[in-house]
Amino acid sequence: MKQKTLFTFIGILMIFAIFGPFQSWKKNSIISRQQSSIDSLTLALIKTKAEKDNLEQKLYKIHTIKFKRTFNTFKKYNPLIDTSTVETFLKVIQFYKLDSTTSLFNMCIAQLCHESGAKHHIKNKVIESNGNALGISQIVPTTAFQYLRYTLSEKEKENMIKLGATPFRWIKKYNYKYKEVIYEDSTVTNLPYVGPYARTEIKNWLYSETNNIILWGYIMKHTLEANNYNLNKSLLTYNQGQGFVFKYIKKGGNVWEHDYVQKINWISKNINT
Repeated sequence: MKQKTLFTFIGILMIFAIFGPFQSWKKNSIISRQQSSIDSLTLALIKTKAEKDNLEQKLYKIHTIKFKRTFNTFKKYNPLIDTSTVETFLKVIQFYKLDSTTSLFNMCIAQLCHESGAKHHIKNKVIESNGNALGISQIVPTTAFQYLRYTLSEKEKENMIKLGATPFRWIKKYNYKYKEVIYEDSTVTNLPYVGPYARTEIKNWLYSETNNIILWGYIMKHTLEANNYNLNKSLLTYNQGQGFVFKYIKKGGNVWEHDYVQKINWISKNINT
């Protein structure tokens, strides 16, 4: 019995002798793998942070270059230009991807310089042309009504609000009014027009420089898409409308030779990089 007990005891000692170090090795191996995983994760996080910091520095540099280019060009036409105007412009440009190429970016800067001299106010009064175009982007109330009331999707409206535009839910209570027009050949047609109450609210909305620039950004994006990103054709469409451009080209007109397009291209080419 004693001999059996002794063998049992020796057996247990042998098991511990064999498996004890194995368990210890296994435990150390797991810890080592965990430590290795932690080290890899730490290195990945450090690398990610470095890449993020590097990207942020690049983006900051790009923004600084674009800011200086925009500010310096606007200032040539408007010595009193405010930095907030430039920041709003750049924010809208970036959101609507109007800075995807240097030529497009410069063209947008040049367009506002030509439209209004990069001014929204003169002597504390919002700029208004003889054709009732308003503000820094020179948007006609009728054009604004068409986009705000009929063209913009709900998502696009939300995007404009996120960019800083004043909500315009009031637009839903208005529709086009129509007036009968008789031409010289006795042809009769009903032409749409914006009623006085709607026009007043739209003008008040466009009096905001931020609203003005945001709507301009959307219109240019929409116009570029409609014209397959043909810059000159898009510029003329913004200025005269799609119908005019269609007739102009049909009659043999060269979009590049139009005075509006020529002047903006001249300004664009003289922007200091």
